[in-house]
Amino acid sequence: MIHDWMKRDSKGRFIRFRQIWSLETFDDAIFKKGIGRYVVYLPGHHRANGGGYVLRAIAAYEAYTGDIVTKEFEIHHKYENKGNDTRENLEKLTKSQHRKVHQPKDLVELICDYCHQKYIRSRFRVRDRLKMMEEGLPVKFFCSQKCYQDCGRSEDTKRKMSESGKRSHAGGKRKVMQKRKVI
Repeated sequence: MIHDWMKRDSKGRFIRFRQIWSLETFDDAIFKKGIGRYVVYLPGHHRANGGGYVLRAIAAYEAYTGDIVTKEFEIHHKYENKGNDTRENLEKLTKSQHRKVHQPKDLVELICDYCHQKYIRSRFRVRDRLKMMEEGLPVKFFCSQKCYQDCGRSEDTKRKMSESGKRSHAGGKRKVMQKRKVI
């Protein structure tokens, strides 16, 4: 059985033929595992990659609404299912709006293990360490990079670093060390 998408050249060999996507051929899409999305063949599309493929969500949104999705915009799946590219599931958002939709809104108050100050982080940012803490594993939280670096250093090491910094930056200007000639 030869389908209409199977084309042959003058010698009878099968040639590569890709059908251009439309709403009528909605399911003619390729699932890309790496991005977890469907792509469709639209070589003349303004968002097509080098091979002529576009995300099906973008192509479908443009076909449904007639609105162009430029690079400043992204298509949001309202029901969080990236495989569902139906009209009611798609919404055009700016990149910053899209990030706000997916960014968690719940915050966690933590205490720095070095300086003991309270600080706030998004639960998403510290979720792995919170999970480890629930499992009973030792976890440390730091309010800044400085506290993280200073926590593992002894008081003697911190004092030496402070003194060397004062020497190298004496008078507000860093002293430039001159190279010595080796004879």
